[in-house]
Amino acid sequence: MYKIKDHLGVGSVELYSNYSVFVIRNVSELLNILVPILDANPLRTTKYLDYLDFKNLLIFRNNAKTSVLLGTDKELTLKTIQGMNSGRVNPNLNMIPKTNINQYWLLGFIEGEGTFGLKNLSPYFQIGQHVRSIHVMDNIQSYLLTLPNLFGFTQNSPVLKPAKTSPLSIANNQEIMVISYQNVDSLHDTLAFFLLNLSFQTRKYTDFLYWCLVLYMHKFGYFYLKKGRELTVAISNFINTSRYSNSGKVVSAPLIDQQLFLTVLPVTLTPNMSHLKLALAFAKVKGIKEVWVYENGVLIRGNPFNTYADVCEAIGISRKSLIVRRYIDTGKLYNNKYSFYSSLLSD
Repeated sequence: MYKIKDHLGVGSVELYSNYSVFVIRNVSELLNILVPILDANPLRTTKYLDYLDFKNLLIFRNNAKTSVLLGTDKELTLKTIQGMNSGRVNPNLNMIPKTNINQYWLLGFIEGEGTFGLKNLSPYFQIGQHVRSIHVMDNIQSYLLTLPNLFGFTQNSPVLKPAKTSPLSIANNQEIMVISYQNVDSLHDTLAFFLLNLSFQTRKYTDFLYWCLVLYMHKFGYFYLKKGRELTVAISNFINTSRYSNSGKVVSAPLIDQQLFLTVLPVTLTPNMSHLKLALAFAKVKGIKEVWVYENGVLIRGNPFNTYADVCEAIGISRKSLIVRRYIDTGKLYNNKYSFYSSLLSD
């Protein structure tokens, strides 16, 4: 916020209990400083339509002979305001300028709307936007498809293709279009290296770097070591909402033992090996000795189990389910009651 204020030379930063706001209230400053910037760099979402109404109101207010609006002027102003933002119905997308996406715009969008996350300790990248701006999401998908494999070691690395695209309903009947990328090879070889060459401006850079570390561990196989999995769990509990200033949580940065990355791995990544093949090779080498299952912190009958399939059957799910493989040694609960470990926990 202060960086934006210093760059523009106007406005103020207001501090509250657990968040801050940058605001410009002076009409002249808005017209002479902010408007020229937004005219030269058009917005791409439906917010552009809100900007046009906002700009017209600024001009009207600046030209008004009095600071108090009365009668028709007040009615028109209120009507315009009520039709902006969430009050806008059936936005005319043809009014939004068609501009090409570049790396700097995309980085800014990601810092505001992107997520570098871990689901069941597996890395994913996700972006979202209101369904009214689905055209922007389509443009982003097309742009990401053009990014090259910047990790020259890997041969035939897949392009950045979404694992899924789906609209999600959230509070106040808002529908958000979400695009999720989950392929380890394309995330590592393309997206991570692409973003590492850019300069983040927010704390999301911290999340990104830790996420890259987990991605690296998955790519090369350190994740399949006990210490690698433990580090991934620690990072999962630290990044994103766990460390936002307004979350109310107190979290500590994960401790990284660099000796982990000096470990001689039982499987060596080769240029033509996909992540799936690497994972299967580690599973074959490591094997499954024992799985200990807890229900609400208490060992269930039948412990220890010799296979994931036996665990699945014991808790009443399909023997082919991947649930145990995803949750084991994560400390996370499946169905809010089951936890799985590769060794017996101490008291």
